[in-house]
Amino acid sequence: MVQTRSMHVLGTRPAAGAAQARRPGCGGRPQAESGSRCPAASAASVAWVPLGTAHAAVAPSRFARIYRRHFGIEDFHSHFRWQAVREWVDTDSELTLEVGCNIGVISIEVARLIRGTLVASEFDETLLSVARDAVDANHVDNIELSQADLRELGELPRFRQALLIDVLEHIDDDELALRQLAAALVPGGTVIVSVPTPRYPVVFGRAFHEQIGHVRDGYWLPELARKLDAAGFTVAQHRYYTGPRASWACSRFYRGHIPTRALLPALPLMRSFAMRGEHLATADNGASLALIAVKRTQPDRTVVDDAAAVPAEAGTAEQSEPGGPGDEA
Repeated sequence: MVQTRSMHVLGTRPAAGAAQARRPGCGGRPQAESGSRCPAASAASVAWVPLGTAHAAVAPSRFARIYRRHFGIEDFHSHFRWQAVREWVDTDSELTLEVGCNIGVISIEVARLIRGTLVASEFDETLLSVARDAVDANHVDNIELSQADLRELGELPRFRQALLIDVLEHIDDDELALRQLAAALVPGGTVIVSVPTPRYPVVFGRAFHEQIGHVRDGYWLPELARKLDAAGFTVAQHRYYTGPRASWACSRFYRGHIPTRALLPALPLMRSFAMRGEHLATADNGASLALIAVKRTQPDRTVVDDAAAVPAEAGTAEQSEPGGPGDEA
């Protein structure tokens, strides 16, 4: 089973394959809803917080080390992933699972938030080695790293929460993966998921999309909710992200219009500008989808089944590249 996601960093090619502690959900424990969208965060809460400063210790060059110390990881989209999911992390969880941790950028942030242990797995040994070096260099003692995949988590449910951040789109049998994940969680446990939507190839480019090992274009909420439901989960909250401003910026960063090094001085300002526009992200313009789902304790079924949740242009998503930063289409 492939458990990888991309991390575009200085000195590498994209791989194939301490914020304030907050309770999960929009202000508390997530309650099962019928596909409700999580309200947009306030402007103060979306202020840019550097992600990945811990990875300065394992930077591939002196330039990258200096950049990360001041501005965080240079991979542009990673900051938006973390911004989209961090408020859902249950800081009281005694045992948390992260599947597909890549080089551990989000892993270290999660470990610093929670009071328990984070078990982070990555199938790619090269990526896992970087994660190990970063954890050791930062003396993070509540992370256990392993190369295990979902089939090797054990037969007994033991995790209180799990993170599946940009992983499902790399897995051929995503429904099996979700069932395996459900088996690892205790009843009432939560899973935080981030995936691309079918707008992803439009924003990031079809070439980049295929290079990093995506086996599908992405998910709209109804499709993903049905697959989660079949695995025993109920979607509690969701949000689309990578909205108009972020899509415009990501298209410049990942499509290679401008060399990465030439863009670096402008990235912090671009991130700040784009994050303040994330409240504009909807099913019609978001290139990413994040949600939190709860493993059911009873066999009841609640499925998002709203045709309106699938944007009208879903079948023609690749007709044009994202427009300028003011686009809201």
